[in-house]
Amino acid sequence: MTKQEKAEFIEAIRTTVLATDAGTTVTKLGEFERLVQQRQTPSREMLMCMLIKAADVSNPTRPPLVYQQWIDGVMEEFLEQGDAEKQLGLPVSTNCDRDTVNVARTQTGFVSFLVSPLFHTLHSYAPALKPVIDQLDANHSHYASQAEKA
Repeated sequence: MTKQEKAEFIEAIRTTVLATDAGTTVTKLGEFERLVQQRQTPSREMLMCMLIKAADVSNPTRPPLVYQQWIDGVMEEFLEQGDAEKQLGLPVSTNCDRDTVNVARTQTGFVSFLVSPLFHTLHSYAPALKPVIDQLDANHSHYASQAEKA
């Protein structure tokens, strides 16, 4: 690689990794959605950022058994964090309190507010994602139903 190509490559990696910051999702997704609705082609950088965001939160698009394994691992991490916060006398972070957390509700919220808008917008851009959307919607329905029962 030339120095210029190497610098561009490193910057592309930096940009896409920083794109996984959930705090930037709403803004970046809004920009991407606007371009898709206006039938404009997003930049390569924007598309890479949307794809890395999608990969980062893609567990709800997986088959139920795989998705459940991810839920179990993530929830254990959250609950351990909550236990540590309690031990230190700190306020317990959202979805981290072992005594009150409802896993189905956490998943329903996660999918409703972050995963679904992102993947449905990507689906508008790339219709071949239909099977992924179908699995996402089925998983979301499953956990929404469980959350209602709780």
